[in-house]
This record gives sequence, structure tokens and C-alpha cells, in this order.
Amino acid sequence: MSTRQSQNQPKPVPDRAKLFVDAFLVWMEVQKGASPATLKAYGSDLAQLAEFLRGQDADLGKPETVTKRHIQAYLAWLFRLGDAKSSMARKLAAARSYFRFQQRSNAVTENVAAQVRNPRQEKRHPRALNVDETFALLDTAQKPGKTPGQPGAGSAEAERLLCRDLALAELLYGSGLRISEALGLNIDDVQLSSRVLRVIGKGSRERLAPLSDTSCDSLKSWLDERPLMAHPDEPARFVGSRGSRLDRRE
Repeated sequence: MSTRQSQNQPKPVPDRAKLFVDAFLVWMEVQKGASPATLKAYGSDLAQLAEFLRGQDADLGKPETVTKRHIQAYLAWLFRLGDAKSSMARKLAAARSYFRFQQRSNAVTENVAAQVRNPRQEKRHPRALNVDETFALLDTAQKPGKTPGQPGAGSAEAERLLCRDLALAELLYGSGLRISEALGLNIDDVQLSSRVLRVIGKGSRERLAPLSDTSCDSLKSWLDERPLMAHPDEPARFVGSRGSRLDRRE
């Protein structure tokens, strides 16, 4: 191709949307200290938004052309694609940050993405064991077996931990305690002779909870084993392998 011919070739039009997004990402990195993972996610999300807007007569490179309706249409499109609502909320957050940056740069007077509400998130509740499953769990715990290859299986320490866990499970089921309430119990909070225990619940409210016969038996067995695990000055009813109060994560 001759020099004259090459000069006659039209110059490629710069992608304004990409230039604007890149400038925003640089600002996020320098001014906000955004992590590489955040920058990558925001870059990907805004690239998807830019592609969508091209079919809507709007352009991220001309942020003043983007309206609230464009952002609402974008979320509706994501919904039809099958995006999770959590993913949609993250992409909306990226758009809000982008238009907030454009406000700072005086490219727009309002943040159109901030005018759109987050998608209502699904509330996922943990599934509770039913009565049969609960009794199956307790029955299994009372019949320990040696598991081949499991460290400590059948050892004295494993038997003590099993004794503790059974007492805890019986207490949760029989007395209806929350796990945080059970783990917050001290030695003096449980009166086996009167078959009641003192519980400090939400808002530091104190109440009395009944003890079932099986729970009393399990707690007695655990009290026989507890001194072999607990620190001498530890007041907690349930202790972990290190001798201090049992942590709910453990």
C-alpha cells in the first residue's frame, strides 16, 4: 500500500467509553486505594454496561446521555439473563461509583445510578432439623465408633469431646437455647438438682429454662470430664480443646 493510500484510510475512532472507564479506574486505584480484584470487577461490570448502552443510544463516554431509565433497563436486562440479585447489586454499585466520579469531574450534575434501588435480595434462612433428624443425631452421638484414618478416633480426648458435644446438643434441643446462650453459660448458671438453668439472652435479659432428664444426665457426664480439659480458673460450662470457653466457630 502506498503512502498516499495509507493517508486516505480513515483513522480509528477512539472508544470514549473505555477511555472514561480507564480514567475512573485509575482514580479508584490512586485515590481510593482499590484492590486489583475490585478494579478488575468494576472494569468488567462497566464494560458490560457500556456494551448494553450502545444499543440504547447512550454512551458511558458521554455520561450526560445516560438516564435513570437506562440504568433501570440495564438491571431488567441482567435479570432476563439470569444474573443473581447479588451480582446485579454489585454491578449497580459499580455504576454508582462511576457516575459519582463523573459528578466530581463536573461531567454530569446528578448520579443517575444512585436514583435506582438495589434489587431486593433473597433471604436465605438456615434449615432446621426436624424431630426425627434431631433424635437420629443424638442417637448417633451416643454410639461412637472408631473411624479408620481419623486422628484421635477412639482416644480418651475424643471421648471427652464427644461427651461435651452430646451435652451441648441435648441442652440446645431440650431447653431451646440459642448456641450463643449455651456457650455463654457458666458453671454456676446450671442447677442440676432443681433441673433449671439461668440464661442470659438478648438484651442481657435473664430467664430460667427447664432441663430435661436426658439433658441432666448428659451434663453430669460432661461435668466429670470437664476438669480434664478446662483451665483451673475457667468459669465456662463448655470449654474447647485449649481449655478456655468454647467458641461457636469451633
